[in-house]
Amino acid sequence: MNGYFQRPDETKAMIGPSGWLRTGDLVRRDARGYLYLVDRIKDIILSGGYTIYPAEIERALAQYDELSGAVAYPLEDELRGQVVKVTVVRRPGSSCSAEDVIAYCRGQLAAFKVPRAVEFTDRLPTGSTGKVIRNATRLTPPRATVYGKSS
Repeated sequence: MNGYFQRPDETKAMIGPSGWLRTGDLVRRDARGYLYLVDRIKDIILSGGYTIYPAEIERALAQYDELSGAVAYPLEDELRGQVVKVTVVRRPGSSCSAEDVIAYCRGQLAAFKVPRAVEFTDRLPTGSTGKVIRNATRLTPPRATVYGKSS
């Protein structure tokens, strides 16, 4: 890639001084040299000095039988900077509460990764590829239940 058409500032931000395209993907390499996608750098949650990968929380919640979908993202916090918030979709017939989701996460994740806020919605917005549109989930839908509050 040579750059974005007639967008020199965006090109400069995306292509480093060495000429490599910065995709924003965060990867790890194993001992054999294989690369694994961990998450997106822009999606990382920084909470009280800890780095939290939303994909890890979403993978844990994908194993919870009461939910059919989940997305994790940062919520601003005075003390920690950011904390984890999740927007989740209950499976049909499920009546799990925010407290149930939190309790499940406590059994699956380190304490600093456990969501501090849970929001319920009927569906997560997806793009044409079926991938959740992360920014669209940050909008609080009407009658959402957040841990400890109802609106």
